[in-house]
Amino acid sequence: MIKSQVITTHLIFQETPMSGGKTRKFQVSSAHDGDLLAVVHFRPNWRCYVASMEKNIEWSTECLQDLQAFIKELQMEYKER
Repeated sequence: MIKSQVITTHLIFQETPMSGGKTRKFQVSSAHDGDLLAVVHFRPNWRCYVASMEKNIEWSTECLQDLQAFIKELQMEYKER
């Protein structure tokens, strides 16, 4: 199970409190300066986790790889339930 806070070289994934849903939600912040970059949440119609990006945020390929790996792990956790 993914911990409520995950820190990679570039990103911090912090779980936010549940608001009536059964799936998990995470804020994604920069490990460098703490700026909010995105929110990872479950999209029921697509039956998968997605990232809703903040506007005007630039992403390096390394950051995108961290984000993709995190979402894949969340999705695997969801399918195992």
